[in-house]
Amino acid sequence: MNRLNRITRSLAAIGTGIALAFGGIVGTTAAVGDTRSPNFVTKAEFQRVDKGMKMEQVHRIFFRGSKVNRRGRQIWAGREQGRPAQQRQYRVKNTRAWEQYAAKNHITEPGPGVYITYHKVNGVWRVASHGATWNWNR
Repeated sequence: MNRLNRITRSLAAIGTGIALAFGGIVGTTAAVGDTRSPNFVTKAEFQRVDKGMKMEQVHRIFFRGSKVNRRGRQIWAGREQGRPAQQRQYRVKNTRAWEQYAAKNHITEPGPGVYITYHKVNGVWRVASHGATWNWNR
């Protein structure tokens, strides 16, 4: 019994080593295919954003490997808490459908999207707050 446990543990360790060695390559490819889209930000990507992150870090999370320049759309700029500030909207899965519906029905409210407010701190744009609206109903 003791020998069987050692063999089982050895095989498990070898399997784990192989999975770790090749998991990064295979796992990354699968993750990109499964969770990323060239057209929108996913919930998993949004959840990685934290207050205080630089704007360029956010864009790297949202658009890693993208050939399209998708840095969001600035929807507001001004001053907030005595600092330069801006809010950007990033597309989510339903944003395009909302924009088409809103244009057809003359609606001006912002629809689904990821909304991030940045403050300029020491010359660097950093996340001050963030939120998201994922769905909309007609």
